[in-house]
Amino acid sequence: MATKFKRAVALCLAILTFCSTFLVSTAANDTKASSVTQNAIASAKELLGTISYEEYLDEYSEYTPGADAIVVNGLDYIAEKTTAVVGKNTYEGIDALDTADSGVVSWKVNIPAEGMYAIKIDYWPIADKSTSIQRIFRIDGKVPFSEAYYITLPKVWSTVYEAADEHEYDGHIRLNRTDIDGNEIRGLMEQTPEWSEYSLKDVDGFYKDNFEFFFTAGEHTISLEGVAQPVAIKEITLYPYVAPMSYADYINQY
Repeated sequence: MATKFKRAVALCLAILTFCSTFLVSTAANDTKASSVTQNAIASAKELLGTISYEEYLDEYSEYTPGADAIVVNGLDYIAEKTTAVVGKNTYEGIDALDTADSGVVSWKVNIPAEGMYAIKIDYWPIADKSTSIQRIFRIDGKVPFSEAYYITLPKVWSTVYEAADEHEYDGHIRLNRTDIDGNEIRGLMEQTPEWSEYSLKDVDGFYKDNFEFFFTAGEHTISLEGVAQPVAIKEITLYPYVAPMSYADYINQY
């Protein structure tokens, strides 16, 4: 149901984009408007042509997790298959590849054994904005399932406390701001960038486990296309995923 809803929304957005750019193009740059429209339609067609993650798991249900973890250095990108603006940078002494908020970045990966692999990304958020980092994930140029179209890398935020906000309440020192009536109000938030590790998963939470992707043995290309916000990528790791033990199974051990 969620996947069908997303597909319907994508199609509607594509149609709205087409209509708006068509009207604008009559008074503006026809070439640019046409390019935007074509990109929107192409994206909608790609999404509508993919299966859901549930269908994907059914299709590859006979395969077991892969053998060993494979680490891809973010700086080892394939230049001829990369359209995004990229560059080497260093954050807290760690080298990484800066990637823009649009365009595609591709990496080569050699798979030693056929099977299912989860994927995690070590990254540093570059821009100090409230928008999450969004990417489209592809294997050998194709989105494997529709949910891989909505990869979201979270940012870290912290509450800002100021000395002027400090006050005593019920014998305790409180740091929250207060209004004119003495009621505490939520503090301001600021982004506190740090190195983070994120395993690709469903952004809407309909699937509790990390995504697993099927790879045949041999050489493949994995790609991330920018949708929103730049990000620095240290490395991408493919690994055999083992779902965490359920609470019921844990209790049964004792």
